[in-house]
Amino acid sequence: AADPANALAALIHRTNERFKASIESPMHATIYSHDEDVNFIVHVHSPSTLAGSCTENYREFFVPQFPDSVVCLGSPRKNWIFLDYASPGPLIASALADALSEVENDLRVVILQNHGSITMGKTAYEAISRAQILEKASYVRLMSVMYGGSTVLDPAEVEYLENEEAEKYRQRVMKGEI
Repeated sequence: AADPANALAALIHRTNERFKASIESPMHATIYSHDEDVNFIVHVHSPSTLAGSCTENYREFFVPQFPDSVVCLGSPRKNWIFLDYASPGPLIASALADALSEVENDLRVVILQNHGSITMGKTAYEAISRAQILEKASYVRLMSVMYGGSTVLDPAEVEYLENEEAEKYRQRVMKGEI
């Protein structure tokens, strides 16, 4: 497989183009500076997650409905930030910095109202897996509402899943600790 860094270097050399950082780079840097265990960030505008972020009560849209969502994403009330809409660039970076000051640790998901989401992790696998599970959870939520109603895991079940040893093992695998 091609090394992405070498491929990018070859592209730059071949085209002699200059690449500029994204307007959202300060937002990403804010997360990296908040938690030294975060090595990878995935910022996407996935259709189902974006739809959820565009709902009137977007904070209530994202709920634990199945075990994978709890194990990989944690609890929306403990491991997530819900950020009201702010324009891309310095405004969203500043709003995120303020929100991060309220978070202790183990942040897994940021929902950006009317924008998309950010997942993060110690490994690329962890950050990407979280983005995929978040999109799956958002899709399941949309479909279950469309099909007549949505169920949510009981808070006691969420707590059990967060503390169950086999699930903690799975989290350690995702972080590359095993």
